[in-house]
Amino acid sequence: MPVEYTPQNPIEQFDFIIIDECHRSIYNLWKQVLDYYDAFLVGLTATPDKRTFGFFNENVVSEYTYEESVVDGVNVPYDVFTIETEITRAGAKIKAKEYVDKREKLTRKKRWEQLDEDPKSVLNRFRNAWAPRIAVTVDMIATGTDVKPLEVLLFMRDVKSANYFEQMKGRGTRTLNFDDLKRVTRTARHTKTHFVIVDAVGATKSKKTDSRPLERKPAVPLKGLLGAVAMGAQDEDLFTSLANRFIRLQKQLTEEEKDGFKALADGKSIHHAAKDLLDAFNPDTIENVHKVHEQIIDTVNSDTVEKAEWDSFSTDKAQQVVQDFTAYIETNKDEITALGIFYDQPYRRRELTFAMIKEVLEMLKREKPLLAPHYVWDVYARLEEVKDRSPKNELTALVSLIRRVTGVDGRLTPYNKIVDRNFKNWVFKKHSGAGEKFTEEQMDWLRMLKDHIATSFHAELDDLDYTPFDARGGRGRMWQLFGDQTNALFEELNEALAA
Repeated sequence: MPVEYTPQNPIEQFDFIIIDECHRSIYNLWKQVLDYYDAFLVGLTATPDKRTFGFFNENVVSEYTYEESVVDGVNVPYDVFTIETEITRAGAKIKAKEYVDKREKLTRKKRWEQLDEDPKSVLNRFRNAWAPRIAVTVDMIATGTDVKPLEVLLFMRDVKSANYFEQMKGRGTRTLNFDDLKRVTRTARHTKTHFVIVDAVGATKSKKTDSRPLERKPAVPLKGLLGAVAMGAQDEDLFTSLANRFIRLQKQLTEEEKDGFKALADGKSIHHAAKDLLDAFNPDTIENVHKVHEQIIDTVNSDTVEKAEWDSFSTDKAQQVVQDFTAYIETNKDEITALGIFYDQPYRRRELTFAMIKEVLEMLKREKPLLAPHYVWDVYARLEEVKDRSPKNELTALVSLIRRVTGVDGRLTPYNKIVDRNFKNWVFKKHSGAGEKFTEEQMDWLRMLKDHIATSFHAELDDLDYTPFDARGGRGRMWQLFGDQTNALFEELNEALAA
């Protein structure tokens, strides 16, 4: 039914109307509603197209780009991993009279519907539970669905619509803290820092089309459009315009009139007729028209993977992230005490404390949230050989990265492993001479101090009053074991293990 004036619903009752998802909610019946009120219209959308800009007369009052949202920590960035095979690159042929397997799509669909649970239930478990780990969907999770733990998007078919593709990518951008991610992904070692697009069909590089208004022939009456179709005319503007008229007509017809349409259209409703008209020139549908009822399974041609690598854009982006991190550290070396220590003489690294490193991390999160230590670590792993995964502790990862960019370490190595290596060397030197060797209990205490320095970066006598030292006798027992050497041991370990 058309929207008509009523005194109970005056046109001036709203000052502003906020339109969410305005790239698709400003047309047809809703456009009548928006035109009815004398109010300012404020549209919100992450994927505006030409129609959206046209509707608002290109009056963009505020713009917040995806790149800005990543920098602010609202969304996470993504990398692209491309897979290219011989057949996806060059295609393949099946010779005439070759035997092939065929799969009847309708039968398969019915079997899956009988065996599988409700899709909404599956999606809810995919969002909140460990299983399932993989969700296969045609378009159920494309738009309007929030699955924050999503870390990999695998494209197995191309997408021709630019807006639709951006909406699909948006499913992976959601941020998620470590505890919530760990509940769904048990192997998670840190918070969600990015997601990966695995592109097996060239979807990230293919040409995309913009959405356009359905009405392309506003001056032609409905009778003229129907007459053109009856005469055999076939063009995109004709079909989409007719579909648009059908969509509007459906809102105005009575149930009796809808039944009459269905009788004349061999049982097809006006809604289905409009959908068929749109599908006739839908780039994502045209490609698959001949596959509607069955699929041919190629068992003749064997395929070969030619490339499986990070996209060059991702490599360039990784290099830029490393450059940005290095520049940030160098720029602030005179302002932040901890950073200056790494650029100074080696012996000064014994002065490094937990509080100093925490100050660096907090400042980094505040000023450069995109340069989160775990993300920068993963980026480094793309550019050079990194044998170890990022430490779970952000502070430990940060110290490791600072040592790498300041040239203290030749390759990226977890700081706790550097401390382990330096501890072994220190003990070896102590035991290599003719003097007394450490007893087993003394070695236990030294190992506790080593572990403390690996996570807190510095050890002091006051630390002996806390876990784990207090349970073993605290500073009293330390003095009993090492006597007058205690203070000297702290100084030696702080310097030697941070080397």
